[in-house]
Amino acid sequence: IVAEESGARVVTDARLGEVQFGRWQGMTFEQIREDPDYEAFLEDPIRRPTPGGETIEQVQLRALAVVEELPPGSRALLISHGDILRSTLCHYLGLALEEFRRIRLDNCAISSIGKGFRGPEVKFVNVVVDEGRAWNYSHWQQAT
Repeated sequence: IVAEESGARVVTDARLGEVQFGRWQGMTFEQIREDPDYEAFLEDPIRRPTPGGETIEQVQLRALAVVEELPPGSRALLISHGDILRSTLCHYLGLALEEFRRIRLDNCAISSIGKGFRGPEVKFVNVVVDEGRAWNYSHWQQAT
């Protein structure tokens, strides 16, 4: 939708894909909660991978690699899933990765990171457009 409104080029990068859940892929949340590995993953998702999948630390590293490859002075809209975006925001907010679950990101919400005088700065987090208002590309453009 943003590309249609703005004329921006769309590039797909697998590194922004959902957490790799391994054995849990395709299972319902209720099924995953019954798995004996679930509690262990909940206790330390940073260093303990999903069974056959990846850790949140690995998720963060692949997302940060995408951000670091962006050309200086460029504008990019990265669209992904909650854990990837939360872990990336932790990095730029200077929060320990263990705090990633404390960042709320609603579906289709927008967060912004820009280049400040002393490095990256988080401009806003979890902005959701009111239901009665249409999204307008100029809102995002002005905020970046």
